[in-house]
Amino acid sequence: MQRHRSITLLLASLLLVAAITLNFEEGSAGQTLKQTAKTEVVMTPEGVRSLVERAAASWVKGDANAFASLFAPDGEFVVPGQRWVGVAAIEKVAAEFAKTKAQVSIKIRRIITDRQQAVVEWQWEEIENGTGKHTQADDVIVIDFADGQVKRWREYIDDKTPLRK
Repeated sequence: MQRHRSITLLLASLLLVAAITLNFEEGSAGQTLKQTAKTEVVMTPEGVRSLVERAAASWVKGDANAFASLFAPDGEFVVPGQRWVGVAAIEKVAAEFAKTKAQVSIKIRRIITDRQQAVVEWQWEEIENGTGKHTQADDVIVIDFADGQVKRWREYIDDKTPLRK
């Protein structure tokens, strides 16, 4: 009976310590425990394809909000020479871009996925408002995901030697 009571007290003490640890403020050991206990959302190949198709459709439609909504709150959008961080900044630059283009078309060539990252190759064509200038480029995009959202979208654009198929 004494041994049973000792085990019960030990278990109760351990549960109390665990409850106290889980209630520490951010930055404490409790927060680290919560983060390590969190389930990671891993993008499936189908989920990646769907996200890339939605991104392409948002550029074609000029829907800056739809593109920006794919990003995590602290997500990054990087193109050669420029970088924007956060959904609001990404939405703003996408809206500014959409105002200058009369037409955008995108052909997805391939998508390679690996858990929390993907590489996309697509062909981009655009016609500028006012000037009618036609631009064609091959674009490779490296995407990092976190919790089902884009954490980082990094483009490598080749407008000198685009693939014409």
